[in-house]
Amino acid sequence: MKPNPEKQEEWEALGASITASVKKMADAEKTIIEAGSELAEAMRKFRVFTGMSQADAAKIMRVTDAYVSQLESGKRRWTPKSVERLLDPILHMTL
Repeated sequence: MKPNPEKQEEWEALGASITASVKKMADAEKTIIEAGSELAEAMRKFRVFTGMSQADAAKIMRVTDAYVSQLESGKRRWTPKSVERLLDPILHMTL
């Protein structure tokens, strides 16, 4: 499909806008993945520091051991909601 020649400039601007948006989404996805990896490592270190097993952490967070394992290994992706729901009980516990 070709645009009306009179609207070529507008067509090119729209294409550039779409390309820029796709790049922003790809960059955001990369940032989310990197942040998830960092969070998983921090969670593992916290768990080890406190002497907790994955089963202990799972019990506190009210999830399965497998879920904790998947988060820590990166097989399951963190979301803002899962961060709040899962880490809040751990971060507010006393040592």
